[in-house]
Amino acid sequence: MSARRRLEPTYLHVPEYVETFGPEVADICARAGYAPDAEQELILDATFAILPNGKPAAFEVDMVGPRQNFKTGVLKMIELGWLFVTKERLSIHSAHELSTTEETFRETAALIEDNSFLSRHLLPTRGDRPGITAANGRWAIELTGDRRLRYRARQATGGRGLSGDKVVLDEFFAVTPAVIGSLYPTLSARPRPQVVSASSAGLLMSEALRDKRDRGRAGLTHNQFYFELSDRLGPTPEKPEPGCETPKCNHAKTAKGCALDDERRWEQIMSALDGRVQRETIRSLRQAMPPEEFAREFLVWWEDPPTETASQVFGPHWGKQGIADAVAPKPRCLGIAVEPGLAYSSLAAVGDYGTDAVQVIFPASSDPRLGGRRPGASWILDEACDIANRHNVPVAIAASGPGADLVEPLRERLGDRLLVADMSDLKDACASLYVGITETHSVFHNDAAELNDAARDGSRRMSAGRFLWDHSMLEAPSLALWGANSKPQSLTPMAAFV
Repeated sequence: MSARRRLEPTYLHVPEYVETFGPEVADICARAGYAPDAEQELILDATFAILPNGKPAAFEVDMVGPRQNFKTGVLKMIELGWLFVTKERLSIHSAHELSTTEETFRETAALIEDNSFLSRHLLPTRGDRPGITAANGRWAIELTGDRRLRYRARQATGGRGLSGDKVVLDEFFAVTPAVIGSLYPTLSARPRPQVVSASSAGLLMSEALRDKRDRGRAGLTHNQFYFELSDRLGPTPEKPEPGCETPKCNHAKTAKGCALDDERRWEQIMSALDGRVQRETIRSLRQAMPPEEFAREFLVWWEDPPTETASQVFGPHWGKQGIADAVAPKPRCLGIAVEPGLAYSSLAAVGDYGTDAVQVIFPASSDPRLGGRRPGASWILDEACDIANRHNVPVAIAASGPGADLVEPLRERLGDRLLVADMSDLKDACASLYVGITETHSVFHNDAAELNDAARDGSRRMSAGRFLWDHSMLEAPSLALWGANSKPQSLTPMAAFV
């Protein structure tokens, strides 16, 4: 087994140790017909490594990698090791989704029952499945000698019900700081505590996972084992372009030379490729899944929070592209954007400025005293439809996100004048504002205070090598630009929205 090829982890930090029970765990798994891959052997060695006092060398065992390659399998192997090698009294397995938790339980229970050298340790109980509890969402495996493995679905609000000697947190991208804050203190009285996590790449909201990533990549925590398989050439906040043949590639399924289709990259991070995971299946998933999800789940492209403000993104160009009191004699489109939690929503417009090649963006409002960005979202439906109908302009909105509930009411009132942007379109829209301001200088703004405030306070967040604005008064004019340029309209002249 040691002669097999092992992928070199993109990031690896292994605590110092004197001995490990990893080989014993690997042997039990192999005997049960569940032999570990070379990458999984490395993880088992680090997880079951001990210090001179017999305690685990790694308090945190953290794994990040592509879906369906090594994580779920090695979690089962670790739990078998806890049950049959180190003989832990209480281990807890949890996942974000109830169905994921149940499926993992079913597979582990069946693995034990199907192997007599394991099943003979099951605790004799009433019923046709000794030692196995599977009823009413309560799943457990119990062995003689007071050894238990329990399965729990997590709640975002806390982790007190997850306390055990050993804890597995699968799908860690969904773990909240509240879970960490309530779970970890309960481990302080355990003699040999360990927390094992496994995840695909983090989402924007994956604050707890990003903390593990940043510490693990830098090797900042001496007793953290960190193992990550991810695309070495993937996007980062510092280098957002992932190396597609076409600059500013939108990663569409028909894109030529897209990094998501580079099978050499797949080979570097998918440890089970051409084995348990068929290459043709990955090709099919690339076509079936949204590009952002495929990138996160299989290329392990992280979503990260903003690292710079919009004014830094635009640099000096923002001020140079301002035209005070600009009007739009030939309006083209309105854009609607809603912020998370419906805290604020914005309505903006774009129109030609002297020539079709030059456009101006501005907040749209029937009442200048109220402006184009207001608290809540209840106002924006009537306002947008009123302006659109009075001036014969289309309206653009994103298909998903906080404003998704407005799509159908807008469609009922506007018909085919509603333009709905999918995620790829939305990223195109955000890019159109950026490029128009900073590169082609074909987009101007009317120097409105709302836009200037957005350019000062707004931020961008990376998503699969591209970005989205986090401020509705930047997203709304971006959508207006996208709508105007994707579906030219024959419109009546219009005065400024002031």
